[in-house]
Amino acid sequence: MLARTALLSLARAGRVPARDLLGVTPELLVRRGIKYAPSDPEVVPLPFENSVVHWSEEGALHDPTAPVTVLVHGSPGSSRDFRYLAPALQAHTNDQLRILRLNMPGEGTAPIEACPSPTAPALGAFTARAIDHYIETRQLQPSSLTLVGHSMGGPVSMYALSLRASTWLQQFPVNLALLAPVSFSIHRGMRTTRPALRRAIAMAEAAPRWIRDLFYRYAQHVMHVKLKFPKASLGNLEELRRSLLRANETCFDQHTHVLHPQLTQTLTHRPAAAVHPCRGRLIYTSDDHLVEPEVFDGAFTLLSQVGFDDFGRDVIESGGHNLQKTQADLIGQSLAQHLLQSAKQV
Repeated sequence: MLARTALLSLARAGRVPARDLLGVTPELLVRRGIKYAPSDPEVVPLPFENSVVHWSEEGALHDPTAPVTVLVHGSPGSSRDFRYLAPALQAHTNDQLRILRLNMPGEGTAPIEACPSPTAPALGAFTARAIDHYIETRQLQPSSLTLVGHSMGGPVSMYALSLRASTWLQQFPVNLALLAPVSFSIHRGMRTTRPALRRAIAMAEAAPRWIRDLFYRYAQHVMHVKLKFPKASLGNLEELRRSLLRANETCFDQHTHVLHPQLTQTLTHRPAAAVHPCRGRLIYTSDDHLVEPEVFDGAFTLLSQVGFDDFGRDVIESGGHNLQKTQADLIGQSLAQHLLQSAKQV
């Protein structure tokens, strides 16, 4: 009833149309079981290094000590992918979080110049630097930091943690939440299409611009119809091109042979001053059409061994790959119980 009441009241007041920016009515949100009105804060460009970083921020912005939660989207995607999860997180933590949503360079509204490389290690390093820059420029002393990575945002978040955990854990507790992450082994969504995709992308990138655009327009159609990506998440052609180049560059062996040992080294050999705990949580659904349960099982086994003070998981019966939208309330409950509340009490 909350979603229906909130959105209908705003519509009557003239603040949002009855059919909101998401293209769905308040009644449809209720039928889908969405308990909280979606949030869509303004994305603000902040000067960063030789470019800008695009953040949106919401929640306890008046409190410099509030726990900071950074939401890292997948690919294709944008900060809007968390419009259902952000209010669920706030609801389950009594509005005590400062929630940041980061647009990856080249996706959403963010310029590609901030991080030209589409690889997870490069984007992880960019994310870590961007978080440090944000905390410094906003003059924060957060009581905890939580990274939440969805899909391809999972390895990006893990690389960021592997690079900064030693420093961050000297200042505050750090949490990592992985939502249906693409991680240490290739999944069925890529396994059947990757050889052909690599050949097609190589040909398209070498072709005249009009042929390249024609290929990416066709890819946009296939991803929506066959792979069931929401049409709105596919962005414009340049965003989709960036996303497919990012997928094409993903090296699952590198995640196993570089990321896993890097995380292990960082978390098991912490400096003496890194006195705060580091906790993690893996959350996925049983009916994910892109990533099979065996891939998630393997990721859980590996991540349980890298040195987290506590690492658990939740398996949700249904909700598909975009569970940050379809199961926002359950995710909010889990993170509040296992990561966010415990971190605030340290």
